[in-house]
Order: sequence, then structure tokens, then C-alpha cells
Amino acid sequence: MIEDQVIQFSDFKEFSHDIIRDDNVYLGISELSLATGVPQNQLRYWNERGYIHSVADMKLKFCFNTILLVRGIKLFQKRGFTLSAAVKKASVYTDMTAKIKKMLSTRITTITNNDDTTEIDLGVFDPQPDKRLVVKIKDDSTLFELK
Repeated sequence: MIEDQVIQFSDFKEFSHDIIRDDNVYLGISELSLATGVPQNQLRYWNERGYIHSVADMKLKFCFNTILLVRGIKLFQKRGFTLSAAVKKASVYTDMTAKIKKMLSTRITTITNNDDTTEIDLGVFDPQPDKRLVVKIKDDSTLFELK
């Protein structure tokens, strides 16, 4: 294995954190509309009614994660849910996404690229502390392995 193919997650975490930090990536309403396919007037209505929230002290500027919420609302409305119900369901999904992000940021120790396979070491496997849980990603398949 070539040394530069092993990525210490602390480096990757810092890299990704700086690129997509929730507190420094803001979208105007036109960018949010383009990113989600929801018309600006509808986004303004949702913001006025409290379904989505613009950043305090920044009129009609939205944090990056609002894209997920708006896309979720749009998805559930297409499935026939009322706006209020769609917001509730989309909020559950965005909360889950935040928890997955937290799990990944606390568990990943290294990421290794080997030819056509990427291995993500999730650290110690809690029920068996002498083992590590590794995710192997190759093409369209994802497998878990204890090492």
C-alpha cells in the first residue's frame, strides 16, 4: 500500500469541515431556489410562515443545510402531504442526516484507497473491542467487515 493512499480522518474531517461548515456557507434565496427547484416566492412564503428559517441578522440568507430541508419538503408535498406535514417529515430526515454526520465524524479513523476499493475504518467494534469495523466500498457494493 502506498503511504499517500491512506487518509487520516482528522485531515479529511478538517478538509470537509472547512468546505461545508454549516456556519459559513450561506445561500441567497435565488441560489436556494436553483439548488432545490422551489420558486423564490414559495421559499419566501415558507420563511415568513416559519417553515424554513433564514440566518439571523441576514435577511433571506439560508444555511447550507436548508437545501436538505427544502428538498425534503418538496418531496413529501409531491407525495401528497400538506405543507405542515411535509415540513415535519422533512425535519425528521434532516435530523437523521445530522446524526449520521455526527456518527461519521466521531467514528471514522482512516480512509484507504486501494486500486478499485475504498476502505473506511470505523474504529473499534464495541461488542468485540479486539476487532475493528471496516466498510469496503467497491463499485456499487458496500460491505462491512470485522478485522
